[in-house]
Amino acid sequence: MKVKSIGIDKVVAGHVLSLKEDGQSVIVVRARKELRTLFKEAIRKQIYEKVDAENQYDAIFEYFKSMDGGEAFDNEVFKTLEGIKSYLHQGVIFCIDGKKLEDYVMTNCSRLCALFVAGKLGGEFVDGTDLMVCESEKGKIVIDWERSSERIRTKCGEKPLSVVSGGYARSGDGYTTKIGRGGADLMTTAIGSVLGAEVVEFYTTVDGILGIPEMTYEEAAHLSSSENGPIFPPAMWPAIKADIPIVIRNILNPSFGGTLVSSKPVSRPEGTFTGIVCSRDLGLITVYGSGLLGSVGISSTLFTALSEAGVNIRFISQSSAEYSISIAVRKEDEPRTINAIQGMVTSGQYLTFNDIFYLAKDVAIISVCGSAMKNVPGVSGKIYSALGDAGISIIAASQGGEEFSISVVVDSADADKALEVLGKVGC
Repeated sequence: MKVKSIGIDKVVAGHVLSLKEDGQSVIVVRARKELRTLFKEAIRKQIYEKVDAENQYDAIFEYFKSMDGGEAFDNEVFKTLEGIKSYLHQGVIFCIDGKKLEDYVMTNCSRLCALFVAGKLGGEFVDGTDLMVCESEKGKIVIDWERSSERIRTKCGEKPLSVVSGGYARSGDGYTTKIGRGGADLMTTAIGSVLGAEVVEFYTTVDGILGIPEMTYEEAAHLSSSENGPIFPPAMWPAIKADIPIVIRNILNPSFGGTLVSSKPVSRPEGTFTGIVCSRDLGLITVYGSGLLGSVGISSTLFTALSEAGVNIRFISQSSAEYSISIAVRKEDEPRTINAIQGMVTSGQYLTFNDIFYLAKDVAIISVCGSAMKNVPGVSGKIYSALGDAGISIIAASQGGEEFSISVVVDSADADKALEVLGKVGC
């Protein structure tokens, strides 16, 4: 039994036949960015601008038609789009929550992609929203794993080939809902774990993780942490828990064997890096002042405030003097982050009037990772010296306690140069 994941667009559509297996398999399908953008444009026009979106729906139909799914598939696309238009029209009239309308549309986008793959491979379509059961707790989506596992076994356990629409679940009130970032990835590893798959395969359009043939789960989590990583790191945990190997392949380059990710240690020369990744379009916010000194729970309070504001923290560093805390966030999260911190200041309960914060816009995080770095003296020194010799200023730095990941924050203008320099150091 193999479980696979694939994102569909016009380019990938011509290669799906390579996913065919002789044995039992499950394929989780999602839409790639180009298709998602077309659907989101239709949503914007019809729901929020409340204008005619016929051109957008025509563009979606022509896009699917160019994928050559056959007449029956084209008819299903047309029927689905007509249903979406009608549903959104009624939703606007009756003031249904916009988020629920959006999720309904995007669920159908994923569904059509899965129907395309099922038709090409002769598999049986399974609606992913009938597999995953979710509830909202404090504004967050929480999966009911017991009920979801039972549905996975019932609907996918015995079929030769199940093709599942990925990324969406059904809530207790009957509405479809997005699982969250990496939702299709999480469904893939969850299905693999429940069904006892021998391997979970992710088909992408890049050569695995940085073109590296083999690495551990921990290394993969670090090296996939950038915005464009081939797999969302938290989505790996069901496979890690069940000790199921993960293979990340390039469907456009079958000659590359892919990256094998498993619990098996990989032998590398002492002190070398497994890989280096860069996360861009970030802002670094530093909070500092006397109010932080000796304040028990200040970090917890700060992070709770940011969590409640829906901010995803990409980097954390705190001075040992307890005088400052630095966090990196995505640019789109900067306003919410600043508002949350200002709220702590004005409340007078956590930060005092002389505590201030500073925003360094447009920074990048360079992360160096490798199991061969562990317990090797001088690795950090090599990294900092190389960057210093190249004239690159390190704004902030952090090292994981597991001793095989070091992250530095640099100005975005220095990111490419830093990658080049560190690439030579870690060879």
